Amino acid sequence: MSKVTRLDEGVGAASGAHPPLPAAAGEATNVQAIVLLPPESRLGRVTGTVWRFLLPVLTIFALVGVWWLAVLVMDWPPYVVPSPADVWNEFLDKRELLPEHVWTTLGETLQGYLLAIAIAVPVAVMIAYSRFLEATIYPALVALNAIPKIAIAPIFIIWMGFGPGPKIAIVVLICFFPIVIATATGLKSTPDELVELVRSLSASPIQQFFKVRLPASLPYVFVGLKVGITLAVIGAVVGEFVGATEGSATSSSPRVRTRTPRSRS
Repeated sequence: MSKVTRLDEGVGAASGAHPPLPAAAGEATNVQAIVLLPPESRLGRVTGTVWRFLLPVLTIFALVGVWWLAVLVMDWPPYVVPSPADVWNEFLDKRELLPEHVWTTLGETLQGYLLAIAIAVPVAVMIAYSRFLEATIYPALVALNAIPKIAIAPIFIIWMGFGPGPKIAIVVLICFFPIVIATATGLKSTPDELVELVRSLSASPIQQFFKVRLPASLPYVFVGLKVGITLAVIGAVVGEFVGATEGSATSSSPRVRTRTPRSRS
């Protein structure tokens, strides 16, 4: 129960005319404090927000300017290092062709990325909860991650052909390791005090996982997902460079066309 501050309380206190009126019996209110920031603080907050979005844009323009200046100073031919103008003109020339291939690459990237999450997160949970699996699977994952993915891409193409399958497999393979490592690290770094607390409250292992371990590991999980989505795009483009009939890599790279001569009967 909180007292209600009346308007006439302040007036009466200032003038000394009458004492403040008491609050009505049983009357309850929620007192809310309204903090008015000074104009300088609001202006500083707006300026900080503007700079937060403006600095990345200025950085991109500065990098493009350095790129253009380097091409002009070093006099590199366009087939070695094209200038930003050459890239823009090529983009305009292929503006009708690029959207179809970009959607293909995007589809392969998202499918492989989601499949990697669906496989990596359960594996990370098993590694975090089992020391035996950590001792057996973890070294194998490290060895698998050390293999260059571009060396495995031709094998996938032989197995699956030139369709989207090899590209999705490469994306899964390249995204799997960082997601597993980040998720397992987050699950194992849960504060022991929280785990002991929920155990003292007779929480089941499932409740411990969803109430304590999973929320505590989310920062690590999202770091792994952030790294994985970047590698997913790289994996899809690498797969398309090795062998593909459509995709961003096929539309941006020169294609050598050969024609088999007809045999004369």
